[in-house]
Amino acid sequence: MEIEINTCEDESDIITINRDSKILAQTSTPPSKSSNKLLELINQLLTQNQFELKKVTTIKVNPGPGNRFTRTRLGVTIANALAYGLDVPINQKKFEIPIYHQEPTITQPK
Repeated sequence: MEIEINTCEDESDIITINRDSKILAQTSTPPSKSSNKLLELINQLLTQNQFELKKVTTIKVNPGPGNRFTRTRLGVTIANALAYGLDVPINQKKFEIPIYHQEPTITQPK
């Protein structure tokens, strides 16, 4: 079973649970509501469908580019943490690096 996380879309953040390329369960939420609750959404999706986290064998994540720096970073970070904690691959690798749509716009210190 795999968990797929996509926080790079403009309209919604999407969590999908797949097995053998078949979608078993999916949920989406507006990005403004999911930034603090992504782990909660994953847990709800697993619980509602009576899936166990320990049965996850791989994690997939859309690394970007995404239009929002924080959402892209959040999705990839959570996916990396889940993969590490479960000791499973992420995107068929050991870890994933986010891809941002532009260089950071950090202001100069005053």
